[in-house]
Amino acid sequence: MSRIISLQRCQRGFTLIEAIVALVVLSISIGVLSEWLGSAQVASEKIQKNLMLEQIFDETIAHLQNTSFENEQDGEIYIGEMRVLWQATPLKNSQDEPFVRQPEWEVVLFKVELQFYYKAELVAELDTKLVKQWQIISQ
Repeated sequence: MSRIISLQRCQRGFTLIEAIVALVVLSISIGVLSEWLGSAQVASEKIQKNLMLEQIFDETIAHLQNTSFENEQDGEIYIGEMRVLWQATPLKNSQDEPFVRQPEWEVVLFKVELQFYYKAELVAELDTKLVKQWQIISQ
């Protein structure tokens, strides 16, 4: 009879050691899972920034094509949450050529350096070239 009573006591619940082991296993599992979810979130944000970058680049080029580099050769553009710093450097000028076909027009090839920032973090740096022209007004 005493043997039956002792078996019933053992089957009532977990011992302290079993409960501690279960808590340790559970906490390790939660730690690993949260680490994995954190790295997945970082990867997701990186992919999102890269997908946005192509559209932002196209919008930046469209903006720069409408900008007169005659007076303004650097600046910044805000497109959504992205900030784009740009600087244009003249590479070649039609007025510097030995023979000028249209002296009333100045045609300049610019190297444009672009820096893309997302929430104050540098995402990408790119260089491109743009041709600009403007009419020379004789005085």
